[in-house]
Amino acid sequence: RMIIDGNLQFSSLDEYRYHEVLVHPVMSLVPGEKHVLILGGGDGLALREVLKYPEVKSVRLVDIDKEIVSICKENVVMQKLNQNSLSSPKLEIVIDDAYKFLERDDRFYNVVIIDLPDPNNYSLSKLYSQEFYRLLSHRLSADGIIITQSTSPFLSNDAFSCIHQTLKSIFEYVVPLNTYVPTFGLWGFNMASARKIDPGEIQLNVPTRYLDEDVVPTLFIFSPDTKIKEVEINRIHSPVLQMYYWNNWKKWRG
Repeated sequence: RMIIDGNLQFSSLDEYRYHEVLVHPVMSLVPGEKHVLILGGGDGLALREVLKYPEVKSVRLVDIDKEIVSICKENVVMQKLNQNSLSSPKLEIVIDDAYKFLERDDRFYNVVIIDLPDPNNYSLSKLYSQEFYRLLSHRLSADGIIITQSTSPFLSNDAFSCIHQTLKSIFEYVVPLNTYVPTFGLWGFNMASARKIDPGEIQLNVPTRYLDEDVVPTLFIFSPDTKIKEVEINRIHSPVLQMYYWNNWKKWRG
């Protein structure tokens, strides 16, 4: 298990469930050559899944934590787990804050994968804000799709709903997903784009351990107690997401 600042990041027993859902639906839905941006993901595990696609031409990975990236690139246990993805010749690693990076970036990407920690403080909440998604929309190609981890739709439904509604304030099409990761419980994601996203078009053409043609349709099924609510949009100067997140988690932590 990797733990940072007291928070569990992943377990090697089931991380593949999370990372396959984070990567393969969006990669499948974007045809042709792929230029990929990964925000966060310094452990190289989402990158491992991305590099399964031969049509990937370039990947930029932006992570603020130089030490974590270094450990996950050089440590033999992590090298085995991420299959040396952080040494790929297709990869450019940028050590930077994701918001500051987007403010000056001038490239376009047709796949953006956001693998950031939960929005449990102001600095992280900023990376789930309307302003952040607006910056991101300017770097997304016309056929591009983004996907972001979005915390648990069951344990933190208000926060999950807030991320979804904030994305909808910028992108015309937003599609929520969820799956069960034993270490974390039920976990949520959101895909967003300026063009229509059709989950029925997802096809798995790379090896996977969890996802298959039977599992993929279940990602888009939400039970009544996990459905998206009407909540406020998260903005930099009105960071309601952080409030939603902690108010929800208080129920479970007592």
